[in-house]
Amino acid sequence: MSGSALPTPIETRQAVRTSMQASFFALVAAFFLVAACGGTDDDSEGTFVATTFAASEREESADAEFAVSTEAMAADMAQAGTDDFLSPEDEQSSDITQGVGLANIDRDIIYRGSITVESPDVEAATREAVGIVQGLGGIIFGQQIQNQPFSSSFLTFKVLPEDFVAAMDRLGQVGSPIDRWVSADDVTERIVDLNSRISTAEASVLRLRELISTATFIEDISELESALYQRETDLEVLRGSLRSLSDQVSLSTIEMTIQQLQEPTGLNVQAWVADSDEDPCLGEQFLELEDNSEVFFCIQVENTGELPIVDLAISSDSLRIRTAESGDPLRFQLLNGTLNRIEPGGLVSAVRVESVSDRRMAGRVITGYSEVDFSVTGTPLTEGGGSLDEVTGYAAVGVDIEEESARAPGFGTALEVGFNALITFLSFFLYLAGWLIAFLPVFLVIGALYWGFRRWKAARSSRDGSASEHHEPVSIGDGQPDDQD
Repeated sequence: MSGSALPTPIETRQAVRTSMQASFFALVAAFFLVAACGGTDDDSEGTFVATTFAASEREESADAEFAVSTEAMAADMAQAGTDDFLSPEDEQSSDITQGVGLANIDRDIIYRGSITVESPDVEAATREAVGIVQGLGGIIFGQQIQNQPFSSSFLTFKVLPEDFVAAMDRLGQVGSPIDRWVSADDVTERIVDLNSRISTAEASVLRLRELISTATFIEDISELESALYQRETDLEVLRGSLRSLSDQVSLSTIEMTIQQLQEPTGLNVQAWVADSDEDPCLGEQFLELEDNSEVFFCIQVENTGELPIVDLAISSDSLRIRTAESGDPLRFQLLNGTLNRIEPGGLVSAVRVESVSDRRMAGRVITGYSEVDFSVTGTPLTEGGGSLDEVTGYAAVGVDIEEESARAPGFGTALEVGFNALITFLSFFLYLAGWLIAFLPVFLVIGALYWGFRRWKAARSSRDGSASEHHEPVSIGDGQPDDQD
């Protein structure tokens, strides 16, 4: 072939591969040259170049190394207040100040904080919190308001890292602090690693584009374009991760919860027992009752909280009252107040009457000392009309029934005893008569047999007596026989 002949496809592919290898070695040589030139710089610059070179060799394992770098940095920052959890009393903690101070020594740190406070006016506290953040140049990133079962507000703020501590301290003064949490995550090495990987990916993309522009065969162009697409995709992912980390570093996040200050609620329940309806609420805590009488129970309910309580219900397992709803005249007689609503400091008094008969009360036998319990439940209402969890109060009294022997018997008692004895005797007689009637045939047969046996015995005795009268006894005298007639 002449020197002007076109190269074969095999020769062309070999030339392309030779050109790519030469470019790769040239890039490696350039990295070594930069590292050698930077040998006189400080340690941090040398570390940066070494990290950049290493990134070109480990593009597929970067995520695992990110985790290792983050854990190592977290260990180094343990004394600087990293991942601190603070109580409300530690609002001025020097650890957090030291952690924020890391931003001044060229460290990339993500600060996050959470704070919860209580306030009697959630709406006013929310406006105050927003004003504090806006005054520091921050922004509101999210807000949610909830009114049931009680008012609360959930806020998300973004502030500059240098204003993070000041914002946390000022927001903690909006209400009564309940909970506070702060964390710091050093992502410096992750950002350095991402930058180095991005630089390497950009150089690789440029080189692939150059190779595509010089390629002449469809097969080579297809392979190069596929590799270019993959490298460009990886490059965009790396750039997105870097932007996300940079945004988190540039603006710290504070999540704040403002809750309605809960007013104290409660019920004080007292109970008395009496044997008269004159004033049952002046009764006793224990009463010895007479059988076949009436007993009066007085229940007094006081609202000891600072919120009104509605829908009061009185229950007693001892009296088998499961739920005595408000305004139930069949179960309780109201002396004052109402069970529909009781204001703070208000009183409600009610009376329950029970009958005692045959040592039974409310269907239960009273044997010795017995306790009668009462429970009262109600629902507190907030100023906005919302309902809180039910509150409950308890009280109990004791009762006993006098023994019958403790009372002197009277005419009525004697008459009752005599009548009961007569009834018992007649019952026994009737029982005996019935028993005899049931066995009467047997008795008749036995009697007949016995009577026949006696008659047979008497007849036999009579026959034996008659036979003995006709036979004389033979007398023997001096050994001589009697003379014959």
